[in-house]
Amino acid sequence: MQDKRVSVIVVVAGEASSLSDCLGALLEQEYEAKEILIVCRPGIEAPRAVPGTRVIRVEGPADRLQLANVGLRAGKGEVKLVLSSEYVPLAKDWTRRMAEPFQDDEIGVVLSGEVAPAGSGSFGLVDRLLKAVGPSDGQGERNGLPERDYVTVRAAAYRGRLLSDICYFNPSLGAPGGLVDGALRIEGAGYRIVENPAALVVRVGGRSSLGRALREGIEYGRSDAMLEKEHGLHWLNCGVFAAALASFLLLPLAGLSLPAGVILSGAIFVWGVLLSLRVPFTRWEFPAAAWNFVVFVVLILLLRGDWRPDLFGRRIHPAMLRQWVWLVAIVSSYLLVLAGAAAGTARRVLRQPGGLRYLLPVGALSLGWWLSAGLGYVCGAVGAKGAKDEV
Repeated sequence: MQDKRVSVIVVVAGEASSLSDCLGALLEQEYEAKEILIVCRPGIEAPRAVPGTRVIRVEGPADRLQLANVGLRAGKGEVKLVLSSEYVPLAKDWTRRMAEPFQDDEIGVVLSGEVAPAGSGSFGLVDRLLKAVGPSDGQGERNGLPERDYVTVRAAAYRGRLLSDICYFNPSLGAPGGLVDGALRIEGAGYRIVENPAALVVRVGGRSSLGRALREGIEYGRSDAMLEKEHGLHWLNCGVFAAALASFLLLPLAGLSLPAGVILSGAIFVWGVLLSLRVPFTRWEFPAAAWNFVVFVVLILLLRGDWRPDLFGRRIHPAMLRQWVWLVAIVSSYLLVLAGAAAGTARRVLRQPGGLRYLLPVGALSLGWWLSAGLGYVCGAVGAKGAKDEV
């Protein structure tokens, strides 16, 4: 069977320090029917006069998703393979392994597997965090390849005209949101997304830092808010974590001004009517406000009517005590949310090699990641305009 023509699109979104390694590995690929396109901004120094390659420079500000769109439009292959410049294929048959699954007409996207960064031997703490809080794996297999419910522009192959048929990625939804939106439209067009574990890449450029992970959390939250406006989709349900972030401000705020804390808690309670709360380890879901109210009623019933505890030598008035109980009830529902997120993170960490060793530190960092996603959700909900892709 004749090989499908492949367009390999190398996206240079940051520094180009690892571009030569990436390009060298691509030029050594045994797959002959390919063209290589390097997509970058004007300030990036790209290799000159490399046979079989073409450089496309994009004027103006452009993120990874916009650069990928430019390359996907320019590629002429039956398969369009997107590779971020900080990743390098591990084997000379990588291109062939990425292209072969497209013999199945129902496969629209093939994702590449990834091994630990070069020289480390294993994924570090921040890498494990990002894997634990990222998109979930799909269910089932297609021709022996595990199915996924997400796409990427770091190392993935797309069926020729598929993205043009669905109007490419929408970067106005943010990078994570544009990819989720793309995956939804790909699956809506009747195609499947699979991963080929035999086609592996390794990251040789870029660094995973805690600051980068938290910034990514904010971006995921912003995208979640935009997807909610665009599709009515609660992708990560980051609105719950935004409410959690707001609720944790209640207690210090109430310490300064109890009336202000109670007023804010009322707003969070009303917000909780719209937020779905999932009980950890179960499939039970109900509005967060329902949990708030039940906890408040139970605590009030448990308190004796004549109980007036001392605070700095002064007895707390029963009315003030009820207000503090209300604040605790509001915060408690979102502690349950974070416990559920931590439990989900723990399960995914334990599935990784050597995961037990990283369970506690990754679990602790994941709480900060989800709260940063809540902050991003607020920013996205306020600023999302639903703009269309103009790239």
